[in-house]
Amino acid sequence: MLFLGTEDGRLRSLKPESGQWLGEKTPPAILSGRFAWTKTKHGAENVKYIFGSSMSENRKNAVVVAFNHEFEDVLWSRSSETEWASEQPHLWKEWVIAGNCRGDIIAYRATDGVLAWKEHVQGYIRSFGHDASTLYVGVQEGTVYAYRR
Repeated sequence: MLFLGTEDGRLRSLKPESGQWLGEKTPPAILSGRFAWTKTKHGAENVKYIFGSSMSENRKNAVVVAFNHEFEDVLWSRSSETEWASEQPHLWKEWVIAGNCRGDIIAYRATDGVLAWKEHVQGYIRSFGHDASTLYVGVQEGTVYAYRR
């Protein structure tokens, strides 16, 4: 299934093999950028999470939104005073990480959205990468930062 966010705030699902529209939902905010997906073991069952970023309806705050499997329910959402500048929420270890144009890196616990930690770098954060021990932060000005936690 392919999911597409629309400018008017809808989330549509499409079957790629046939081009058939399968459904439509209205999430709590207008989603933008790319989604991040993960599957975790929670007790005896596997739980799928989908994370997206958006602007709030009043377009004054940015929002990270966590959904359960196939956007059925919003699990949690957290807003920021400024727009998220990173291309998508980044999943690293047990955190959902986002960055803004002021150089703030914010990590939320993936399971419940509780603020886990914050860092600050110089620059407009564009992307994240990681390996097992290190989070890499790329800023528009060309610097790459490396953090170990």
